[in-house]
Amino acid sequence: MHFINILLKLTRHRTAIIMLLLVICSRALLAQSYGLLFSGHEVSLDQRTQLYLTPDKPLAFKSSLELSFQVKMEAEFENHFGYIFRLVLGDKNIDMMNVLPISPYNFQMTLSGQESDHTLSIPLIMQNSEWLDFHFVVDIINQKLTCRVNDIFLEEDLENYSSKEGFQLFFGAHTHGQFPTTDVCQMKIKDVKVITRGKEYHWPLDQMEGNIVIEQNHRANGRVENPTWLMSLHNQWENIASFDFPGYVKAASNPKEGLIFLASSKSMGIIDVSNNNAYSVEEYKSPHPMLSTNQLIFDSINNDLICYSLRGNYKNYYNFEKKTWSGFPSDTSSDPRYWHHNKIIAPDSHLYTFGGYGQHLYKNLVQKWNVEQERFDTVATKGEFHPRYLAGGAYNHNDSLYYLIGGYGSKSGIQAVNPDYYYEIISYSFKDSLFNRVYDCRESDLEFCFAGSAVIDDSSNLYGLRFSKHQSENELQLVKIPLKNPEIIELGSPIDYSFIDIKSSAELFYYPRLQKMYAVSIYLNENISHVEIYSIAFPPQAYTKHHEKTSILQTKSKWFLLLGILTVMAAIIITSFFRKKKNLVSSHESVDLGTTTKAKRQEKSHGAKEISANSIILFGGFQILDKDGKDITGYFTPLLKKLLLFILLNSLKHNKGVSSNLLYETFWFDKSIDSARNNRAVNIVKLKSLLEKVGKCTITKETGYWKFEMEKESLYIDYLDYLNITSNKDPLSKDDVINLLAIIERGALLRNTEDDWLDVFKSDVSNTIIDKLGEFIKNSDSDQDFILQLTNCMFTFDMVSEEAMILQCTTLVKYGKHSLAKKSYEKFVKEYKLLYGEEYDKSFISITADKKK
Repeated sequence: MHFINILLKLTRHRTAIIMLLLVICSRALLAQSYGLLFSGHEVSLDQRTQLYLTPDKPLAFKSSLELSFQVKMEAEFENHFGYIFRLVLGDKNIDMMNVLPISPYNFQMTLSGQESDHTLSIPLIMQNSEWLDFHFVVDIINQKLTCRVNDIFLEEDLENYSSKEGFQLFFGAHTHGQFPTTDVCQMKIKDVKVITRGKEYHWPLDQMEGNIVIEQNHRANGRVENPTWLMSLHNQWENIASFDFPGYVKAASNPKEGLIFLASSKSMGIIDVSNNNAYSVEEYKSPHPMLSTNQLIFDSINNDLICYSLRGNYKNYYNFEKKTWSGFPSDTSSDPRYWHHNKIIAPDSHLYTFGGYGQHLYKNLVQKWNVEQERFDTVATKGEFHPRYLAGGAYNHNDSLYYLIGGYGSKSGIQAVNPDYYYEIISYSFKDSLFNRVYDCRESDLEFCFAGSAVIDDSSNLYGLRFSKHQSENELQLVKIPLKNPEIIELGSPIDYSFIDIKSSAELFYYPRLQKMYAVSIYLNENISHVEIYSIAFPPQAYTKHHEKTSILQTKSKWFLLLGILTVMAAIIITSFFRKKKNLVSSHESVDLGTTTKAKRQEKSHGAKEISANSIILFGGFQILDKDGKDITGYFTPLLKKLLLFILLNSLKHNKGVSSNLLYETFWFDKSIDSARNNRAVNIVKLKSLLEKVGKCTITKETGYWKFEMEKESLYIDYLDYLNITSNKDPLSKDDVINLLAIIERGALLRNTEDDWLDVFKSDVSNTIIDKLGEFIKNSDSDQDFILQLTNCMFTFDMVSEEAMILQCTTLVKYGKHSLAKKSYEKFVKEYKLLYGEEYDKSFISITADKKK
């Protein structure tokens, strides 16, 4: 909340602030897909979802009640029959049901057991693809019920409905009193709101897990049984199936029909992901060995399932009716020459392949199936495509280009000559046979192999499953790279993946109709292929693990953020108004209890260093300016940034640096020593190169520890100035405090940068500043404005600092501003209870009594 203090001091930029806040809010609100998914007829009775928003007792209302929510039908099911909600008012109820497929008038209302004469007909495609806005008003005085769904409006008469016993609200199944039901509509619900008696109850349903349903405004929490939280579906992979097959097995996808194929030497496994992952196995009528040299691909243009071999130079088709392949492998050798190549059925319906590996050679051939000659021919290409395997590949319908990302190989093609990862995205034009480099990801990651099939969505975002080639106990990590503005974004939880290149494979499939992505991993062990299939809702989101307590705090924090934004905007308007009147009045609602004039602020900041170039800024957020004053913060990837901070802070604070082992344990604990050493070496080189742009500074190991070294005159680091000011054991002078304010008024140390090892430094800074400023205030005869400015800074580093609150209140009382002191106290008490869950045990009178005399 204390960032408001800083913003208020910048009222001359009020328009920019307002626009910034609106952008922040809109991005936060649009960032997550949330809601509650209801399980219905597809599961047993005791597994169906029950949402009780009034689980303990009815909530009171008087003359009217407004109910609103958003609903979307689950696209996987066409039978949506079941209850959406039931509103109970005493011994009467109002129900809304979806009655598909019984009637085309699919939304049916029932009033105390009697069907309404009014129904709503909304096309199924709209129910499945859009969030429908439902809004109901129960008017007790006029005995009317009005309903609006999007732009459809209807009205119904009520009879003898009363508000005396309050209301109860249920969604899906429930066992309440005389109105139990297990008929649940397969649907998604979010943002349930009830407005009555001037209160708004809001259950956003934006949680990750748990059975407690958070109500944001009045702590009227609900309860849910058998929940599926949409946010968890979008950021956690769900294991939906596991299979074992003898010998090799290959995977392919038919996204139009929602099918995944698993072909082995004896059978064809088919998973219907559009039908609750129903699984069937077809034994072949005639044998067809599945070899390590084989690959499987589905031709969506001609509706063919194809098994082919580049080594054997053949292509066979599967007949689903006869359960046979069109031919027998012409070469039964299991010595691949094009292992882990990329493949695609191009828009012209031809099968193309790219790269591969075999016999200690990496390949850069593009090969195309020749229909007339029934063989693969090499395509003459233009542009650079270096030999590789283990790359990801996907077709972009927006620009008709095929994209390849990452991989492993060498420019010479020889395994023994400098093999390495490729950190690039390249495009290929089927029209011109031309390769172009699109993006170099070298600064973003160190290990860049991918599952063979990637995905590009309608917005030209590339998705791939990334992993390391040098780990057997591995993980598949979903990443997104917007092709229009490339950056690597990790999404979803990691997937366990056993990897040895001659025994493993992975695929990524996307099913637009179902709005889901599927990952398939295959690992051959002792001639048994173990297959794992995972799903995640689309669009996938960044993975964070939450608990119910976290959800509660997050829900509250969003409202406090909104309250803070409104406070800022109100304060800006008020400040501007009174400035025009030349009568500036202090306001506690603006939090800046003792705003100093511009002249005083300049006087108090006299001598503070002007930050223009050659600077590393840590207070208020990480920022680096080079020799020319250019902001180069963006050049530091998250890993490089934290590696620099880890070495820098330990060097400046302890004048020692860090050992190699500590670096490995902190940043590469999941890697082997050799891999960690390689990672460290590469990243240290990158850091040194970037630091050369900043000034005369570098990272050395002359003492046996990795240490940040610099010529002090050539570089400004605000954290170093902070240490110089606060390291003296003597009390701070006023000049010291003024210089310290010039640093810390930018904000807390490394705001928005989080890591376990960083907490120690942040805590040390907060404690030191509060102690030093508190000591100065107690022994100071400075003016009121200056002391209040200091207490506000203390709150920046600890929003529930008891010492800052007491100093602020006693100062205000001393100068006769009792109402402002009381408001400051009340604000502290609220935040204290929010953080600690208990009441603050000292009264306002007890902490200010001696100052009233």
